[in-house]
Amino acid sequence: MAENNETSFLEEKKVQKIHVKDILFTILRNLHWLVICGAVGAAIAGYQVRQQNRIYSSSARILIVKTTTASSTDNGGTLREASIKNMFYRGPLYNSNVNNEMNIFKSKTAMLEVARDLKLNTYYTTRSRFAKRTKDLYGESPFTIDFIDNDEDGQCTFTAIAKDDSGLEIILPDADPLKVAFEDTVALPFGRIVAHKTWFLTPDYYNVPVTVTHTSVNAAADRYRNALFVGRADPENTILNIVLNDVSPIRAAEVINKAIEVYNNDAVNDKKRIIAYTHDFINERIRMLQNDLGAHENALASFKRENRLLNISNLGQTYLQSSIQSSEEIERLKQQLSQARYLAHLNATGDGSTLIPQTVGINDPNITRMINQHNQIVLDLQKYQTPNSPIVKGKLSDLNDLRNSMNTLLDGYIGMLQERIAETQIVASTATSKMSQVPGQQIYIENIERVQKIKENLYLNLLSRREELLISQPSIEPNGKILDPARVNRTAVSPDESKQTMTGLLIGLAIPVGIFFLRMLLDTKVKFHSDVAKATAIPFLCEIPSREKDDDRDLVISNHDHDTMSESFRLLRTKLDFLGQNENQSGRVIMVTSILPGMGKSFISSNMAASIGLTGKKVILVDLDLRRGTMTRTFYSRKHAGLSNYLAGRVDNWQDIIKSDIVSKGLDSIFTGQIPPNPTELLSNGRFERLIASLRGRYDYIILDTAPTGLVVDTDVIKTLVDNTIFVVRAGMFDKRLLGTLDEMYKDQAFPNLAIVLNDVKYKKLMPYEKKYGYGYGYGYGYGYGYGYGYGYGYGYGYGYGEDEKDQADDNDDNDNEFKA
Repeated sequence: MAENNETSFLEEKKVQKIHVKDILFTILRNLHWLVICGAVGAAIAGYQVRQQNRIYSSSARILIVKTTTASSTDNGGTLREASIKNMFYRGPLYNSNVNNEMNIFKSKTAMLEVARDLKLNTYYTTRSRFAKRTKDLYGESPFTIDFIDNDEDGQCTFTAIAKDDSGLEIILPDADPLKVAFEDTVALPFGRIVAHKTWFLTPDYYNVPVTVTHTSVNAAADRYRNALFVGRADPENTILNIVLNDVSPIRAAEVINKAIEVYNNDAVNDKKRIIAYTHDFINERIRMLQNDLGAHENALASFKRENRLLNISNLGQTYLQSSIQSSEEIERLKQQLSQARYLAHLNATGDGSTLIPQTVGINDPNITRMINQHNQIVLDLQKYQTPNSPIVKGKLSDLNDLRNSMNTLLDGYIGMLQERIAETQIVASTATSKMSQVPGQQIYIENIERVQKIKENLYLNLLSRREELLISQPSIEPNGKILDPARVNRTAVSPDESKQTMTGLLIGLAIPVGIFFLRMLLDTKVKFHSDVAKATAIPFLCEIPSREKDDDRDLVISNHDHDTMSESFRLLRTKLDFLGQNENQSGRVIMVTSILPGMGKSFISSNMAASIGLTGKKVILVDLDLRRGTMTRTFYSRKHAGLSNYLAGRVDNWQDIIKSDIVSKGLDSIFTGQIPPNPTELLSNGRFERLIASLRGRYDYIILDTAPTGLVVDTDVIKTLVDNTIFVVRAGMFDKRLLGTLDEMYKDQAFPNLAIVLNDVKYKKLMPYEKKYGYGYGYGYGYGYGYGYGYGYGYGYGYGYGEDEKDQADDNDDNDNEFKA
């Protein structure tokens, strides 16, 4: 069997959650605010981005060339470097470590040289004509200023204006403008200056203020050291990326290129210093060999002259050859021993700040490698001006460890040479002893000639190496091979106008969306049927729309009206038929109440009764709000006898208090009469039960307009006599948190056949001020009872009476004793 849709409103509904569509619909209803705020956000962001200084980026790539041997040119090495290494016994001329080179590249010494060469401590800026932002004039300034007295350490700022091609007008703080001719020396408070015009000085720059800022070279060097980025492009290779962001595209490129130039010049100079030091060492050894060769020649000539020897035949060739080989070996070992002792002495007595020459004749590769490492560290230390920096301390520690290791290695090498000399001497002695028959003159001459030949070979080798060293010096390559030089890039990398404008647009859109969402979260007022359905399972009858602003009618229902308000009450009348009824099918008693005052109970009950009366049913409307009597004040007067008089016994016949055609034609009404001081006692004395019973037999519907349930106990007496209870909830005034109280009443069956009517629903799009002020209403309503309500709302006197209320207040004292009886 199909479900009856007409009774679906009586079914219990599960509590619903807030849906995204609620937020979406709120946004769509306020789409104009989104458009306005988004446009304002984008406009503000666009204006701000036009005020920001433009940042330009320039970059370069260099290859750190590694040293190689003569047989290998991989990893970036070159043939010319390989030849130099081969000349020095396969030892590297200059060791390059990528991490060290990165630190050297950004060293303070190198950047100071860059700052001095490019005069980075002087800035020329002006304001752009249209965007009104600061524009850097590096490389494009119409004039330059030379600071004669304080070029390195002075600090000053002033404004210069080029009047024409002849000179400037300088404006100093708290001083009169000073005219300065180009190329003239002028004394200012911070020192003498000379102004030079450039070919950029055109009429466009006449009368344009240019701010000149002069700082110390150290400050400028530190600034660009921190701004310069040096990093490896790939851990697998030795290519470095060098990037600099600056407000001047020209300066960014020139600083990078100059830094690369300074770095390469320093590396080449270091290599040349090593070559020069080695050249001096070779010259010293050549002079020593020249002296030795001369002494041997003189000794040989003297011996032959004294012994009158012209030619000596070879005797004892077998023993002689052995003796010769042993002697040659001993002499070579002694030469190596002499050089090793010299190196050991130089390493032990040196202070660690001098270079050690690359030796000739020592064949130990470990000693050669340590000498190269020693020289590299000494050169690196000379580049740092801060002796207490962690890098310098680390390198000093490495140098100390290296010298200790070199001492140990040299001691071991000297001991090995001494052992080999001793062993060779034993072999030579054995051979000599077996040559006892060889004439002494022949042996002496052969020994002298042998030693002379050895020294001659060594002398010629040193001469050859010296010439090769001098020839190779002009071909030394720098450490950094430029792959991509820095170029002037006039496309700004910051700020990103489109990105910031889009960000402003998004922020502008997010602000109203956030406000809408926040107001939805903070808004605890019931607005529509969905708010009730989410919080309670109580049957919902209908929504009563708000009246128009100019509609001050208390009764809005009639036979001929077909507006939204009338149709709403007709819908309410229809749904009343589906609520539970009494078993004896006598007159149906419906109580209209609320938790709080001001919900519109009297409006709902009077119009609902009038709507039912239009169907031909016999309906009576009873004002049971004996404390306030809103319906009575609206349609009648409390000065006349009414329900309170009947309950107090002053009127015996209940029919005498029934008034017809007052609220609506064909509708009977019972008004409150005078306000009693003890309404609860009057409702409990039994006369009210008899009244309801009598009305059931005469009327089809008995509509009771009662006081709020949360304020008084009158409804506890009344609810036992009714068939249906209608709670009126006013949109925009009723707190959603109180719906839980209604739901508990419904589940506990505290009221018979409880249902809800939502009153004063505003279907039109709400303006912000209407939401802010709750449609012109708020809490704080005085009810005039002198008691409190436990949900955080206080009620008291001071509501503001009308004329009837004032009259009734005056009558209370007169009638008090009578009602007490």
